[in-house]
Amino acid sequence: MKRCLALLAIVLVAGCASSATSNNSGPPLQLTLLQRGAPVPDVFYFRGPVNIAYDLAIKNPTNAQYTLSRLDIRSIGPGAYRIRTGSQPMRQRVNPNGVTSVHLSTWAQSTGGFISSGEPVSVRVIAQFDGPGGRFQKVFTQTLSQFGE
Repeated sequence: MKRCLALLAIVLVAGCASSATSNNSGPPLQLTLLQRGAPVPDVFYFRGPVNIAYDLAIKNPTNAQYTLSRLDIRSIGPGAYRIRTGSQPMRQRVNPNGVTSVHLSTWAQSTGGFISSGEPVSVRVIAQFDGPGGRFQKVFTQTLSQFGE
C-alpha cells in the first residue's frame, strides 16, 4: 500500500511539473487587454445586454512574425458585467519588434443594480498564435476597473 501511495505521489509531482513548464513555453509575447471608452455611469444599472469594446495590445520583442489565429475572452467571478465570447477564429499579424493593437467589440450581460454597476470585471484571455516554431497559446487574466477608477 505504501509503495502504491509513493508511486502515485511521484506521478502527481511529475505531472504538475510538466504542465507548469508547458504553460510557460513559447515566444515571450506580452499581452494586455484594455477596456476602450469607459461607459457612462448608469449603463450597468439595469440588467441586460451591453456592448463592450476592448483593445488587445500584443508586444512582440522578437525578430519573428506571428499570427493571432484564435481568441477566447470570458469573465471570471462577479463584476459589473459577464462576458463569454467563446473561441473566435482570427487572422491578425503580429509584427516583429513592435506592438500590435487589435480592436475588439462584443456583447456582455450587465449584472444590474446600483452596487454592482461599478464593480471591476476580471477576464481570462486565451490567445492562440501561429509562428515559425508552430502553434502555441498565451493565457492571462486582467482586471478591468469601471468608470476610470
